[in-house]
Amino acid sequence: MQAALDAAAAESDPIVILSATMYLMSCYACNGCPRLAIIVSRHLQALARLESTAEPLRATCRQLCARWEQMAKPAVAPGWLARLAGQSMH
Repeated sequence: MQAALDAAAAESDPIVILSATMYLMSCYACNGCPRLAIIVSRHLQALARLESTAEPLRATCRQLCARWEQMAKPAVAPGWLARLAGQSMH
């Protein structure tokens, strides 16, 4: 039960989400995987929506989100993006 509460708290903590996003960005830099790019975009969207995220960071996340989606578009198979969009960010 405590583990579930800790996981839920981590999902709403901007520092945890930002740390995960930076890790994913580093992985993308190493291999250029378009799926990583779309996951980075989803993490940025989550940060931008989170009220506890500072406004300057929220604005930056909104701007960067579209750029990361563009990096993913050429190689993402049709349907994969729609399936991912239907999943929650965990």
